[in-house]
This record gives sequence, structure tokens and C-alpha cells, in this order.
Amino acid sequence: METGENNFRVIQSSKFHSNKTKEYHLSIQVGLKSLIFTLLNIKTLTYDYLHSFKFSSKNTRESEEKIRLLINENNLIKKSFSSTSISYVNCPNTLIPNTLFKEEKANSVLNFNSKNHGHPLIDDIASQDAKIIYSFPKKIDKLLKTYFPFSKYSSQDKILLEYYTKIQKDKITIYAYFIEKKINITCFNKKNLISHNHFEYKTKEDILYYVLFFYEQLNLLPKEIELVLHGEIQKEDYNFLILYDYIKNISFLKNTNEFKFCEKLKEIPIHKNIAIYNQILCV
Repeated sequence: METGENNFRVIQSSKFHSNKTKEYHLSIQVGLKSLIFTLLNIKTLTYDYLHSFKFSSKNTRESEEKIRLLINENNLIKKSFSSTSISYVNCPNTLIPNTLFKEEKANSVLNFNSKNHGHPLIDDIASQDAKIIYSFPKKIDKLLKTYFPFSKYSSQDKILLEYYTKIQKDKITIYAYFIEKKINITCFNKKNLISHNHFEYKTKEDILYYVLFFYEQLNLLPKEIELVLHGEIQKEDYNFLILYDYIKNISFLKNTNEFKFCEKLKEIPIHKNIAIYNQILCV
């Protein structure tokens, strides 16, 4: 069932039964303008359900109220599951090598480098021997931990960085993830993280500028270094087409794990939701 891109979307397997939720892992992805959750059958390793909410919001208080309403009105998400994980999207953040990290200075470091919601959180990026210090509105964090007290929590950036490390080949690659009018751009050289940054865009020209600027700052040539896209972008849209005009070495992120998808989910390009599909492996 689909009722509009700016409202909500539900896709489920014909074999899915809501009275068997203990056979599933629940993955939730939360932003200030969206909430998505998926259900993975832990016996068959098949994604059988996806529910996506998108909403407008003028401030974090409005986001909090809409997230609360979405959870309260959805009976499925409040059921008991085998396990649960939650990731926060588009968090202001900064990466610190473990050798330089001091937990007592986390708040001041975040204040210096990015916007701070006044609630610093810390994830371990084991593959890079680093910590990511990030911020998400405290009231929304508290709200979710009230509903899901036994869930594992992390930033979306941790999910992405760990997944990129896992799939990265013996070369330089640039990844671009699109969500909620923001683009997260990351560069790896083999398994080593080179750069990771976030940009907010309004037009397709903004996207082109930020991507080319990212290449330029690293002294890389678009014709030589592959750009791998995923998230809210597809081959037919203007955002892709303007990038392709300047960067021919471009592709969409592919699924590389053992997970399967029900027939209905196979109809959606995997790259659109690959971050939440891999959440369970990286939290």
C-alpha cells in the first residue's frame, strides 16, 4: 500500500503476520523529518516489512510531537520483537581518533566543530579506531528510549562508516548518501577513511557544487574516482542527471550481505534503503 511520498508508505510480504513479531528484528531509522522501520525475519534472513513516514517540521519540538504521534498510532511498532536497533539520521558530529579522544571533552569538541543539540552522544567506530561524537535532540532521544528501552542506539554515520569499510575494495571510492535534503559525502582509500562530511542542499546545483568541491579538496579527479550513490536519489531524477553530466564514473550502492527481500520490497531499488537494511550488522 502506498498513500503518498510525503505521508507514509507500507510494503509487506504476503507471508507476514503481525502476531509473529518475536521472529523478527526491528530496525528503526529516525530523523527530524522522517521515521522508517523495517522487520527482518531472523530465521529466513528476509526483510518482510517496511514502513516509511515522511513529515514536515519547523523545529525539533514539532518533530518530537510528530514522532510521538506516529509511534502511538502504530500498533505494530510497539509489539515485542526478538531484538531492536535504532539509528539517528543527520546528526551534527565530529570524528576523533581513539588516541586523542577524551570523554570529558566531548561536548566542547562538538561545540567547536558543529551544531550541538546540547546532548552529546558517542559511538565507537571500531573499523577506524575512532569515536564519533554526535548530537540529537535530547527530548526525542528520551522519548524513543521510553518506548524502546532495550534497543541498541547509534548514529546513522556509524552505520554508514562501518558498512563502507566492510564493502570497500582496494581502491579510492567516494560515497554520497542523500536523506532529508542533506548529502553525506565520504571518501575511503582501501579500508581507510579519508574524509566524511555533511552538506545541506536546496537545489540540484547545490549538490553538484558540494560533490565537486569534495573532489577538489582531496585533489581527486571525478573521471578517475568512482562516485557511489544511495538514499533518496534515483537514476531518473534531476539530482542524478546533473551529477552524471560531470561525473561519468557513477553508480548506485549494491547490497552485499546475505539478507533477502520479499517480492514487494524487490520492486524498490535496494540503494534507497540500504542504510537501514544494514543497521543490524553495524550497531
